[in-house]
Amino acid sequence: MKRGFTLIELLAVIVIIALISLIAFPSILNQFSKSRGNMNSASTETLVNAAELYLDSNVNLQKYKTDTNFCVTLEVLVNNGLLKGPIKNVETGKNMDLKTNAIQITYHADTKVMNGGKLGGLTSLTCTEKITS
Repeated sequence: MKRGFTLIELLAVIVIIALISLIAFPSILNQFSKSRGNMNSASTETLVNAAELYLDSNVNLQKYKTDTNFCVTLEVLVNNGLLKGPIKNVETGKNMDLKTNAIQITYHADTKVMNGGKLGGLTSLTCTEKITS
């Protein structure tokens, strides 16, 4: 008597494995895309916090009006020890240009807080005050 599997049994196992992978694969890809989005928002939040710390420590905010938009370049944040360079773009994996990329912070004089931080190039951000050095 020979021992082994028949062709039908092997095909049935292959079909079952294929069905399981068709069900599991999209959810695995979805988790990867969610984690990349979480990394991107956490990275931006870190950059915004560094810009807020810089403004609190180095800029006399009392002379500015409500809703002044400050744009602080990444180069300034690295030079002042608030960030460690080089800074990578999470989406592309490439190093960002520290001189042209900036964080925009909106200063509200009445509540003395910064918020609305955005990451972008100096040309794409709405800057009332540009801090580049």
